[in-house]
Amino acid sequence: MRKRLLTISTAIAAPLLFSSPSLGVAQAATTCGLYGSVFDGTNVTGITHYGVTANITAQKGALCGGSGSTSTAWTMIASNAYGGYAQSGYGHDPGSSSVYQFAEYLKNSSANFVYKQGAIVTPGTKTNYKQLYNFNSGLISMWIGNNDLLDTNFDPAIAWSGSTWFAEWEGETHYNGDDMPGTSGTPVHFTNMQVMNCRSCSWITPSGLTLSSDSTRYGIAWVNSQSSFNIWTK
Repeated sequence: MRKRLLTISTAIAAPLLFSSPSLGVAQAATTCGLYGSVFDGTNVTGITHYGVTANITAQKGALCGGSGSTSTAWTMIASNAYGGYAQSGYGHDPGSSSVYQFAEYLKNSSANFVYKQGAIVTPGTKTNYKQLYNFNSGLISMWIGNNDLLDTNFDPAIAWSGSTWFAEWEGETHYNGDDMPGTSGTPVHFTNMQVMNCRSCSWITPSGLTLSSDSTRYGIAWVNSQSSFNIWTK
């Protein structure tokens, strides 16, 4: 399992972030093409990560306009064995001209998604997005800046027992024709990337990261290796 699909369950109240297309919103230059999550970023595996964080600059990518079309950027803790995750970030859809912050989690591949929308964020704004396991409560908290926007309703130490918890920093789209947020002139900056690897650990800069992109349409490059990179649509 490499990365997680960002989708909203129909069992949850429909969020404003992912709604049906409307007129008057910028469209990507290409047709929609195939549907399926496409990623531009990095992750770190091998050991369990109890915290992941980064500052991410908000930008908006043009969308092809298909149902489920989206352009997002986020940080995440993800189970490598059970399909679960906890993430926070920002994104937009063809039904809105605004960029919204959000948090979302999934217990496992058989569960329903839980989603909560946060504030509208102005493109160019830098915000900290963080997932952190609380050893006292047994929950992962999904933070946006100083706001604990959402907590899991399960203890991943139990639900994901035996699983490695990946740390991930990604941009994501759902169609080949969707633009990743950012352009060559105004890329999305992921900065101050850090992880926490044990109960008493301090936040540290991750190591062993390799940047990857699922599309030749998207750009990705280190600014400072292991701690800062940019993504954009070429």
